[in-house]
Amino acid sequence: MNKAAEITNKAKDEVYIFVDNQAYKAVRSQDYGQNMDASAKGAIQLFNDYFWNLEPYQDYINVRQNKAFDMSDESTKRLRKSLINDNFYTDIINSKSSTKIELKPQDIVIDFSKKPYQFNYKAEFIVVAGKSKTIHNLEAGGELEQTRQVDNNFTGFRIKNYHLDKLGVKEEIKEAEITAENNNQENQQNNGL
Repeated sequence: MNKAAEITNKAKDEVYIFVDNQAYKAVRSQDYGQNMDASAKGAIQLFNDYFWNLEPYQDYINVRQNKAFDMSDESTKRLRKSLINDNFYTDIINSKSSTKIELKPQDIVIDFSKKPYQFNYKAEFIVVAGKSKTIHNLEAGGELEQTRQVDNNFTGFRIKNYHLDKLGVKEEIKEAEITAENNNQENQQNNGL
């Protein structure tokens, strides 16, 4: 009886997936940290997308940044107020600029050794105005706290004590250089690179 119960219990722990009428035994991941790392980095990327990827329309900026506020504490609102005082948003609107942050997961460093998790990252912040592009180095960080998932923050993470450490011009590219850069990218795509 004991052997039968043992075999039954073992079978309950096994999961099979059927693909094209073929059964494959699934193996449970033992490294739950990988999921945590990917989820945390995804939350940071989404927050940055909402906060920094903007178009030159006040309503658009407000909607995007309110989504960022839903994912963070008051530190983000303080940063926005500081940027308003520096005419950051007025300059985007008046110059009809689009902004974009390029933040790769491998550039985000998170310390999971204590809660709340400390994070920092380096990214490129790109401002496109007409036929010119300015690339900035952006460095920032803060704390990441696990929270309950809600409709306006489905990630399960909240960003706290967000701080902008650096936002400095790296490179300015004019129209002719942008055209040459786009042509080079098209050639690479056409050649399968």
